[in-house]
Amino acid sequence: LYSGSSAAASGLKLSNWGSGTIEADSHSAYGTGTESLKITTQGFYQGGGILLRTPVDLSQYVGDKTAYLQFAVIPPVINTQANNSQPNQQYQYQRNDSSDYGSGSGSNQTRSVLKYQKPHAMNNIRVALLLSSGKSAEAVLPLSAATDDGPWKLVSLPVAFIKGLTASDATVTEVRIFGDTPGILHLGHIGVVIDATLLSIASIDSKVVPRNEVYRYTAVAAGGSTPLHVTWDWDASDGIQADSEGQALNHAFRKEGDFTVTVTVADLFGIKKPASTSFHVHVTP
Repeated sequence: LYSGSSAAASGLKLSNWGSGTIEADSHSAYGTGTESLKITTQGFYQGGGILLRTPVDLSQYVGDKTAYLQFAVIPPVINTQANNSQPNQQYQYQRNDSSDYGSGSGSNQTRSVLKYQKPHAMNNIRVALLLSSGKSAEAVLPLSAATDDGPWKLVSLPVAFIKGLTASDATVTEVRIFGDTPGILHLGHIGVVIDATLLSIASIDSKVVPRNEVYRYTAVAAGGSTPLHVTWDWDASDGIQADSEGQALNHAFRKEGDFTVTVTVADLFGIKKPASTSFHVHVTP
């Protein structure tokens, strides 16, 4: 739907939505692209739209649970340190135009995005697909479930789970992108990927930790393009349940003794079979 080629040469028409804006940006590109789209969003209904010169028919993927609509994005980066030269601005968006981002000059550029607000990380992007029938299909994609590809995050959604998309009404004429909080995000690619990769999680070594000491636990999980959901059960003796969520988190055991910890990775949409691993923790007095 969008390859990162020149928007003008590809015949794409960019449109601002509400107080949001969208424009081509040659300073960052994903993969073999030559540019990205810089979207300034103020919320779930203020962002940017991409009108497709040639509508894209997704009907062949509607019944395929291995088909994902994937977006490559760089979310806003918040600089929380005060800038004395700009006392009215309480936080800023900061972009590093280094070679990691594409064809940048290597200089740092800081651009303000909102005044009188506390820093707020972007957690979700909202995608609206305008169809040839005039109807729309929408989804909210959590950035926490994205996979990393350098500075880019790959956010994927099973085509079968896009609300409003059917086999008889799946021709996309426009894509609209929004964030759940004010900020600037870069969009480098939109396309369909086929992925039947099984979910997996790496084994974790046994540990010895003091009682009440906070320790960092990390799970290494994989599932291809699948949005992942990782849960932790800290004590198997009372049954396996979701006590905590996240691939990396801090935890302290309040009692001494021996514990079996179980970590489970699941498909956020419940398509693929979950995978789990267990390890032993000895808690000293």
